[in-house]
Amino acid sequence: MPKRKSNNITGYIFLIIFIGFGGYLLGRHDEKVKSKLEEITPGAKKIVKKSIKNVKDLSDAGLKKLKDLGADDGQDDESVEEYDCNDYDDYETHGTAQHFVKKEELKVCSFNIRIFSNKSRDDSELKNIAHVLKHCDITAIQELRDEKVLVRTTKILEKFGYDFDYIISPSVGNKVKERYAFLYNPQLIDVVEDGQLYDDVHDDFIREPYYATFKSGNFDFILVTIHLLYGRNKEERRPELIKLAQVYEMIQKKYPNENDIIMLGDFNFSPDDKGWNRIKKYHTMTYLIRPPAKTTVTDTSLYDNIWFQRQYVKEYTGKSGIIKFDENMFSNNDQRAKIVVSDHRPVWAIFKTTLDDD
Repeated sequence: MPKRKSNNITGYIFLIIFIGFGGYLLGRHDEKVKSKLEEITPGAKKIVKKSIKNVKDLSDAGLKKLKDLGADDGQDDESVEEYDCNDYDDYETHGTAQHFVKKEELKVCSFNIRIFSNKSRDDSELKNIAHVLKHCDITAIQELRDEKVLVRTTKILEKFGYDFDYIISPSVGNKVKERYAFLYNPQLIDVVEDGQLYDDVHDDFIREPYYATFKSGNFDFILVTIHLLYGRNKEERRPELIKLAQVYEMIQKKYPNENDIIMLGDFNFSPDDKGWNRIKKYHTMTYLIRPPAKTTVTDTSLYDNIWFQRQYVKEYTGKSGIIKFDENMFSNNDQRAKIVVSDHRPVWAIFKTTLDDD
């Protein structure tokens, strides 16, 4: 046994020297050497990681690469802004203050993620975005540009220990094409009917609304998400807002037995604008995020919201709010928050899943 132990130690020493020399070469022959290092077993990587301080001749570039290779899959890069909702009072709550969702509750979110595309986002940015998304059970995403960035984001969430799936819309828009998506936890939520675009026969919307039917526990519901036109001024974009009442009415007629219809997204209007008057004629229609709250990171606008009829959506718990990632993750550095994540904050609401069905 002592001889075998000695052999093991000797083997480890040679392995460390070999990896150390490989780390030196990484600074000059990055791709070829890295491919060889990636073949080393996870156990060997851990040994190297613990013993690396004893290797004196590693170049700075090689040391950095070795550290990356030895890191656990779920470990965040140093460039990622560390964030955990439980560490911060990050919710502006309109109801009972509570940071967590019990198993019999569902957190529904809406998030306009600025130019959310594969080309415009590197992995460190996606990790920051994932740190926000992981706290929602289902998120309606606006300003999505392609599916590849969603694939990358779900893989990062998986490394964090969170299982998410998504459904995604076709491209919408005129000159600038966008897509919508619903990112959801498949362990909590089933897709009852796949997503569909609103049949915009009169071309009322620059980006047609997107809707889908879901169920969690006893709670079945329809989410309708929209990114309304911003345009040059309010007069140019208000007609779309007024037409939202037609969208709501169409879905209500299409699903006469399902009244849990929740509209959420970036409306580019405050809920007190006169353009909402038509949909407010439904006497129990309500919105959850109220002035003077702001959903843009610059604290200038209340554009993002969640709307439904209280008489039908009785599952609403009275808990809703805004995830102020710009304050908690970026110390209120608006410019960095906008570049890395978004110029919009997510909004959220919590619903019970254990009440009797409609």
